[in-house]
Order: sequence, then structure tokens, then C-alpha cells
Amino acid sequence: MLFYALVEEFKKLLPEEQPVKKDFKDIGDRIFTYLDKTFEHLAMCADGILRQKMMSIYQKDSIYSIDGPPAFYVRLRPEEEYYSKNLSALPYPLDPEGCDAAGLEVGIKIYFDVCLQQPIIRLEFKVQGKREFGAFKELFWNYRRLLTILCKKGDFRYDIDGAIEKLEDYRGGDICKILDIYFDREDEDGSFTLSYQCREQDSLGDIMIAFFILFSIFDSTYHYVKPRRSLDRILDYYYKLN
Repeated sequence: MLFYALVEEFKKLLPEEQPVKKDFKDIGDRIFTYLDKTFEHLAMCADGILRQKMMSIYQKDSIYSIDGPPAFYVRLRPEEEYYSKNLSALPYPLDPEGCDAAGLEVGIKIYFDVCLQQPIIRLEFKVQGKREFGAFKELFWNYRRLLTILCKKGDFRYDIDGAIEKLEDYRGGDICKILDIYFDREDEDGSFTLSYQCREQDSLGDIMIAFFILFSIFDSTYHYVKPRRSLDRILDYYYKLN
């Protein structure tokens, strides 16, 4: 399977010493080839409508980092016009000097986990920025129960920015309960990442469902930001999964 080929190729990036940039580029090109194939494979196995949206509506970026343990990331983000219409800064690589934050994105990442001492493959949905964060928050309040059901279909994890006192006291793992706490604050800005860590025992079906869920949240949030909003889009994805 492509995922195992990806891990094996990635291991070549992990010598005892940090690779120099010229060596890194050669290996990095092969990593991106595998990542692209994996991403396309997820799209090809997905529902036809989803595949059309992924390949025609959104833009695909490839990003890597060697500041610390090497990491590679292939993502879908809004089209370039989205940023000009919303008066937002262009993300990298649209702007070579820009930051990586794209407002909304969904993708697949491979990186080296220092604690586990092994490569990790993760599927991720990210929301960053006041406008996008507000849209995600509205989607959540409108469809909290539905999102709760979707998040229970996989072993999803979360990351947020900053320290939230009430979250430090919460010991549970319910993602929607965590979002209840996170959204119950005055600050209207923030960032949130929902991710799925691929495991050796996962079938292609497990990975496909996780990716489908993350993409459905990404696409539904995007249509809360657009001027002509489609507020019930998440229902179409939910019915396809049930």
C-alpha cells in the first residue's frame, strides 16, 4: 500500500545527522511523489462528487519543513480568489514570503515523532483566522449533534492554540465537549486542528472514512465563509456516511 511505501521512503530522511539541503531535496522530491499519489488515491476512492470538488474547486499545495525533525504536508486550501475577496494575506507558496496558514485546509502529513522515534502519517483539518474560526464556530453550533456523531466514527485528536483554563480541568476526550469549552470564551479568534493518526492495522476503508469526515468539515466550513453561503452542506456528507 502507498502508506507503507511512504513510510519506507521517509525513513531515508532520518540518518544520525541532519541531512544537508541538497541531499534533502532529492529525497524530499520522492516523498512528495508518494504523498501526491496517496492524496490522489484517497480522492479516487472517494465519492464522485467529492472527487470533483477536491480536484477542481480547491487548490493543492506541497509544504515541507526541516527546521527540526523533517515534515512533509500535502493539503487542499481555498482557491487564490478566496483570499483577495476576503482581503486576506496570501499563504505560502502563493506568496513565497507568506506564512503557511491558509485559513482553512485539509491534508495529509508525514513527520518524525521524536518521542515515539518513528514516522507518523496524519490526516488533518485546520481552521485559522478570525473569519474562518467564526464560520467553524457557527457550523458547530448549528450541527453540534451531527458533528458529535461524525467525530465518533474515528479516533480523532485535536490541537488548539493557547491555554484555556477550563480545558485544563477537563479530563475527558469528547471533542465536541472540548469545543463547547473552547468556544465559550470572549475571544472570537483562534485556531483548531482535528486530526486522524493512521495506524498499521487501519484498512483503506478506515482511512477513507476519516479523510471523508475531515474533508466534509473543511468543505462545510468553507461554505459558511463564502458570500453565498450553503449552511446545511454538512447534511449531504452525513447522509453519505450513514
